[in-house]
Amino acid sequence: MRPRAHRLRRRVCAGAADAPLIASAVAATFAGVLADWLHGLLDADTGHIADEVWQLLIALHTSR
Repeated sequence: MRPRAHRLRRRVCAGAADAPLIASAVAATFAGVLADWLHGLLDADTGHIADEVWQLLIALHTSR
């Protein structure tokens, strides 16, 4: 099973609200930040970006 599908299945089985929606938001967060970083649109070092992404992911997972 692919990692994202496996995590989604675990969240659904655990009764997480809107698990597919949260999984999509997490994937979009990673893809968007990575794309911006690769194109030089983020003016921060990798440690700061990682800290900010971590906060975004926590916010997504605790929002529902």
